[in-house]
Amino acid sequence: MGYINNDAITVSAVLTKYGRLKLSQGQGLGITKYAFFDDEIDYNLYNTGNDNGSEFFDESIVKLPLLEPVPDHNVQLRYPLKTLDETVFSMPTILVTSPTITVLNSQHRPVLAPQTLGWTGGTETYRFEISDTNIINAVGIDQVAQEDTSGTTGGYQTQNSLAIHASGLEIAGVHDTTTQKTAFIKIYGLSSDAYTDVTVIINKQSTGS
Repeated sequence: MGYINNDAITVSAVLTKYGRLKLSQGQGLGITKYAFFDDEIDYNLYNTGNDNGSEFFDESIVKLPLLEPVPDHNVQLRYPLKTLDETVFSMPTILVTSPTITVLNSQHRPVLAPQTLGWTGGTETYRFEISDTNIINAVGIDQVAQEDTSGTTGGYQTQNSLAIHASGLEIAGVHDTTTQKTAFIKIYGLSSDAYTDVTVIINKQSTGS
């Protein structure tokens, strides 16, 4: 990873792992959409007190270094730009009960039920990206779609990852008797573009539990 020269207008493009996979299989990329993001921008630097006048209020922002593209949305592409109604004063956020869920034993089935705050577009469906199905068994609540993302997406690129589109998720752990396991679930609002991460801890299963 490096920085892009801010002294020139630069367009830098890289393929995601999924894009490289499609090319390796002789498929076309089939690009139909694009989006803009402002990950590196700190808007707190907008200075209305700049002595040089209003043309220089954004001077510190414009001078911020930009990173070269990285094909992993755990690192970049986290803050999409989108058009919202003029009555919206803040970006929607996803609320979960806790950023960490512990599955105690094989009978424990915690439910992940996110809510989107600051969203007025009605009931939202979420995309749950599960990092490793060897650790987490999950069933979607009001599920509308499921996608095997093993080794292909810009999210959790493991050999056994899965994406579920649903309103919520019931979680079960794949326990063993020797090791506590950890996996992750990334949650996206399919309409709001809000997102958050949840860590899932699978307790070591004692014999007889």
